[in-house]
Amino acid sequence: MLSTIGIGSGASSELVTRLAQAGGGMHDMLQNEHMIAATVIKQLKISKSHRLSQFSFQCNGGVFNLSKNNPSVFEGDWVNLYTMLPLNTVLSGQAVLSIDGRIAFAVDMGGIQFVRSHVHHKVF
Repeated sequence: MLSTIGIGSGASSELVTRLAQAGGGMHDMLQNEHMIAATVIKQLKISKSHRLSQFSFQCNGGVFNLSKNNPSVFEGDWVNLYTMLPLNTVLSGQAVLSIDGRIAFAVDMGGIQFVRSHVHHKVF
């Protein structure tokens, strides 16, 4: 795992972010060097936790993999997951969001028709 820290206004946030994403780690941007120690300690603590990587959404008998191009997500992080469904899809039965094979969120859809929707859910 590679985590990165960018310091000061001259640091490239895009480079810091992309390196961390490629390395499966986290990234932080700091305005000055005064927060380096606290940031390194925070990153080390988080690196000991489980990295969540497999996200899936099940509904209407289909499984939609949401894991492609997700940033590094660790236990306790907030994450927004999106999937594309055909316009005017009627979702029925139970909708289940699974993270690393564990059910994180389940709801009875009851034949609800969605045009646009999103769910915010704090992971384990």
